[in-house]
Amino acid sequence: MKKKILATTLLTLVSAVLVGCGDKQPECTSEAFSKAIVDRVGDNLFRNYNDTDVKFKDKDDLIARNHIELRNVKEVSADEKAQSKVCSFDISIQPVGPLTTRFESRNHQASVLIDNNGKEVISAASNLGHSLMEDPDIAERGKPSKEQQEALDAYKKQKEEQEKKAADFKKQVLAVPAEDYKFISDEDFTWLYLARAKNIDNKEMLNLVDAKYYNEQDEFKKRDIEKTAIPAMLDKLEEYKKIKYIKFISAERDPKGQFPTVSGGPVMVKFLPGIFPEKYNFEKQVYTLTLDGCPDVPSIKNLMVNTQNVMMAWDTEASLTTCQIKPKDEAEARAWNDIFQTEKSQYGHNNYGVVYFALNDELDDSGHLKSVLIRADVNYNGEQPLKLTTQLKN
Repeated sequence: MKKKILATTLLTLVSAVLVGCGDKQPECTSEAFSKAIVDRVGDNLFRNYNDTDVKFKDKDDLIARNHIELRNVKEVSADEKAQSKVCSFDISIQPVGPLTTRFESRNHQASVLIDNNGKEVISAASNLGHSLMEDPDIAERGKPSKEQQEALDAYKKQKEEQEKKAADFKKQVLAVPAEDYKFISDEDFTWLYLARAKNIDNKEMLNLVDAKYYNEQDEFKKRDIEKTAIPAMLDKLEEYKKIKYIKFISAERDPKGQFPTVSGGPVMVKFLPGIFPEKYNFEKQVYTLTLDGCPDVPSIKNLMVNTQNVMMAWDTEASLTTCQIKPKDEAEARAWNDIFQTEKSQYGHNNYGVVYFALNDELDDSGHLKSVLIRADVNYNGEQPLKLTTQLKN
């Protein structure tokens, strides 16, 4: 166990140290000693506190709500007249949060003496308690404090609300047929982002969506453009706010075919590696895609960016597709495999995937479009055309 004996040079005085006198003796167990040490610990923790979820009014509020206290206080040594003593103690804390843990840092020391006015003067390390929760000697679970129980209850309620929200979202998504997902262009992608952005002013947005405004150098002409372009832009943004279900092409080259988009521009093509199935899982009897956001892909947060540096993010854990394609039997699995292997080198056959996403109404904490991967279609257009769709999670 670590020993925290404090050298004289590391001690700072709570008040000026004078030569002790009289019959009064300092006490390690005095209320003044305990308060001075706890105040020092609380002050250090408060000054270095950076948690954004829990706020404290001041040092005293932090001490009270975290139940900071001294334990096992005892005298270690004293001078001949017992006017100066060294005390040892342990520091205990039950930090506010959704947990039931009490931390304890042991074997600290401080000195206490009686000054000429008969008052106790206490010396303790300036950084006392600074790393109390990061480097404790013990961490034990037990009955939570009032503050911990309140945090636990709030956490449980929040989790239940999140689970209900996720279940409601899944139910809503499952009710939306594939044909109701809208193909988007690169331009649509930017509009979808701006429709959800709250910290971009109208002129900044106009720079992104109006080439004439962006290229105009004359400030008076720009002002004239703003008069009509901004109201029209705001109306358009309202329409894009309503669009929640989108799809785009995943391919290594622009596919042939008609893919009508919201704006009427060319469909957005972003190649996501892993969009085409390769290996058959004989145990599960499925082919599995390995694009970003699939359960078998070791990534947590996935990103995609368009030509205007607008990003969309989706979490693997939230994805609603298994990314699995299931044949009816092994014979069909073999037939599919023949097509997969043949088409690997047939780039002229216009093979592509269609990836479906549901958009959140708000941007994520990083300012990206927040989305959920819903499903993927795989289209083979060679001598043996084949269209396959991934399964949804149960």
